[in-house]
Amino acid sequence: MTHPALETAITACQTLAEAAKRLGAGDPIEAIEHLDCDPAAITDYAGKLKTTLAELDKAIDQQLDAIAELEADSGGEGTESAIEEAKKELAELQQDRAELDKLAMRIADIGEQLEKLVVNTAAQISQLAGQATPAATDVLDGSSWIDLSEAENTVITTVAEIIRLAGVFQQQVDELREQFASLIQDEASAEAQQGPQGGAESGQQTPDSSGPTTGDAPD
Repeated sequence: MTHPALETAITACQTLAEAAKRLGAGDPIEAIEHLDCDPAAITDYAGKLKTTLAELDKAIDQQLDAIAELEADSGGEGTESAIEEAKKELAELQQDRAELDKLAMRIADIGEQLEKLVVNTAAQISQLAGQATPAATDVLDGSSWIDLSEAENTVITTVAEIIRLAGVFQQQVDELREQFASLIQDEASAEAQQGPQGGAESGQQTPDSSGPTTGDAPD
């Protein structure tokens, strides 16, 4: 699905593209349509992580309640051992939450950067196309009494600039995607090293603190 901002840019380039085709220049619309950017997919992934954070918050509260109940029980050595194990489990939950919160914020930031990038680039393209539309219209009219060399040059140079902008944009998008993929890979590696976590002797079950699986990650 093409981003709405890019759809707007495509609409702005209609007349320019027609003139460019007549002159044998590049196609600005084709350049835009080939752009691959989906900030919403990254943002949605961060949202899934935040859902897991909420589940961890609930588990932490339940673990605190379990510890309080154990501490209120004068069950002797067995109770002390259970308290110690429950506190260890609590510390693990709190550490998992801190790490997942940091990951969610970094991924959300990448999504925001992508959104700003696509909106700003589309606005630049739309502005360029708008400024060149009068020249493109002259080229399409082809009036014999008008010197079209300046109009033709405007169309050709504007199209070249739009194609250049599209290339720079895609490079920046790919760099941000690499950052995202690296974060997801680091998360998967940490999860593999950590292994499955069992509940404490208090009987408290812990949620999967790894968040969405790497298979859920956008391409």
